[in-house]
Parts: sequence; structure tokens; C-alpha cells
Amino acid sequence: MKVNATHRALLRAQSARPNCFRSATLDRYQSTSSSSPQSSAPPSWTRALPEGVNPAYDIALAYLSEQQSLTLSSLARLRALPNPTPAIMRRIDQLEIEAHVNDPAVRQTFRESKGRGMLDQPVMRHLAERRWRKEGGLDLVMGRVYQNKVVPDLVPDLGPTSPLNLTLATGLVEPGAIIDPSDFLSPPKVTFQTFSHPSEPTASDPTPTGLYTILVIDPDSPSPQTQSFTQRLHFLKTDIPLSILTGETDVMSDDIGRILTPWEPPAPECGSGRHRYVFILLHQNSSSSPGQTSPRREDFDYRAFVTEHGFTNNSLIGINLFRAIWSEEQADVINSVYRIHRRMADGAPVYGSEQGERYEYPLSAREKRNAGIRQQALEEYNARKMEV
Repeated sequence: MKVNATHRALLRAQSARPNCFRSATLDRYQSTSSSSPQSSAPPSWTRALPEGVNPAYDIALAYLSEQQSLTLSSLARLRALPNPTPAIMRRIDQLEIEAHVNDPAVRQTFRESKGRGMLDQPVMRHLAERRWRKEGGLDLVMGRVYQNKVVPDLVPDLGPTSPLNLTLATGLVEPGAIIDPSDFLSPPKVTFQTFSHPSEPTASDPTPTGLYTILVIDPDSPSPQTQSFTQRLHFLKTDIPLSILTGETDVMSDDIGRILTPWEPPAPECGSGRHRYVFILLHQNSSSSPGQTSPRREDFDYRAFVTEHGFTNNSLIGINLFRAIWSEEQADVINSVYRIHRRMADGAPVYGSEQGERYEYPLSAREKRNAGIRQQALEEYNARKMEV
């Protein structure tokens, strides 16, 4: 294989800096990670092939090293500026990503750690976001959201910007999974890893904190009065402080934020079908104020809540859901939730004629229209019959 003069120069530069990736990049992550120095300790990166075995591989490494050196030089000049503006700080973050994103040692570190303990570094956040968006995380959440008609039944057609994860003692909850209500007698652990700062970072505050609101809503709560379904609020907490460094913080913990509506366990009634329990995380801005009092659980209206308290469509940044359904094995648990949390001594109601109905089975909007058409046709038929 022929190697021209430029390639030979690159090879000589690469040979002169055999440990450039290690010294310029990984040692930096080991020394500057503010989250977990032990978990961020980098592995020893070694070449896939010894030098000289494959000239193309040698040239590629030399090229990456050369480009990294040029970018780091530009980065050093910007860092030396006194009192950098927000625009300059954004450019610094971008140059950090460009300098390290193709570094083989950084890639190895991310593959082995998924960026845990190092998400204060722009390149690790960039790789984590790309992994979530490109390797199925976002697609799974949005697929289940659309499949279960959370859009448009509850929220507008907008996707989340970062992952909102639910975790039980048994492990991570798959979005849209059907899970026994007994597993949610206590709230699950909910974590949110944002990939971008909630506000502009400054030299004095490089990792700013934002305030967030989380809601848990059941849009499938039966309403015997309207013969339809309404929303029921199961949890509401506001003023939750989060940043790029709080990805492992439990949003549901009593230690942070302000709980307006305490956790109510899911209690799907017999005959009411599957219930969707939707977790929604909203970013509070300067004009959004979730208030000081708890709204009613019954007949909750998410869209009205968002409008009333100054949220916008872009405020929704995280979403997840699980589903639950009544079963004989869960009947005692569901009845106890009704007695303890809803103050109904008789336990949960039963819907559907096959269950010895206490109420008629709630109709969907389409079924209600069809029933109205049938009733109108019957009345017109009876009127014509009486005229004859």
C-alpha cells in the first residue's frame, strides 16, 4: 500500500505522541469529573492493531490526533478569555465535544460506563443523548405513547427531550408494560437525565439548576355520572430542583420538591379495562407557577392545568407510562386502596353486566354518539307509528 508524504508526516506525528489519547482526554475525565471520581476512572486504551500492521489504521489514528490537537488549541484560547459570555461558553462546550467525540479512548470509556459519573462533561452528555435517540430508547417510549393513545388523549403531539425512567425493586420498568397494582403501593423510583442545561451556564454557575413539576395521571378513570372516562390525578409535585448532575436523583423522594398531591396507588376497577398511568415531567419557566394548593383528583384536566399555570407545549420534557388491569389476584389490593385512599368502605366498584353491575359500563365517545343516533331513530319510528 502506497503512503504519500502527507501520510508519512501524520504517521511521524502519531508516533511522536503514542499516548496522546490517554494523556489529553482520559486523564482529564479522571481528574475533573465532579460526580463520582471512582466510577469515572478510565480504562487503559490500547490500539486494536500494532503500529505498522495496517497503514490505513495508523493514518486514521494520526489524523484523529492531529485534529484533536488543533481543536484543543482553539479551546484553550477561548478558556483563557476573562468573563466569557453565554455564547462563548456554548462554543466552549461545542469544541469540547468536537475535540473528544471521535477519540477512541473516550468511546471506550463511554461504552463501559454509559457516561455515569461523567455527565458534567459535554462529550459524555452528547454520547449519552445520541445513544438514547439512536439506539431505541426514545423510539420505545414514543412508540408506546402513540400505541396507547396517550397522544392525543392526554398530551399534544410533542416528544420528550430526555429519558424519564421508572424503577421498581425488580428493575427498570419498560414503557407501557402491564404491571400488578400491588407493585405500586409505594411510588416507583423516578429519575430524569437531562442532556442540556435548564438555563444558560455562567462562569460562576457552570451547572445551573432548574425547577420541574411531575404529574401522574390516569386518563381511564370511569365516570358513572357521564357514562365515560375522566382523568384522575395520582400524584403532583412541584419545584423539583434538577440539573445535568442529578440523573440518579429520585424525583419522587420526599427530600426534594413540594408535594401538592400525595401518591395514590393505582386501583383499576373490575370491568373498566386497562388503565394507563402516565408520568409527565414539566420544566417550570419564569412564568409558570403550579400554585400552592392541590387540585381535585377527580375529573382532573391536564390541558387546563397546563394553561392555568403558565406552562407551554415545550414545557413537557419527559414522559413514561405503565398499565394495570383488575384481576382476582389483585382484587384485595385494589379494594384496600379504595378503602384507605378513597374512603369508600365497600371497596372498588364493579363495572359491566357480566360482573353483576353496580353501574353501567362506561361508553366511549363514539359509542355514545351511536347510542344517541339509535335512540333518535327509535323515537322517530315510534312517532310515525303513532301518527298512522
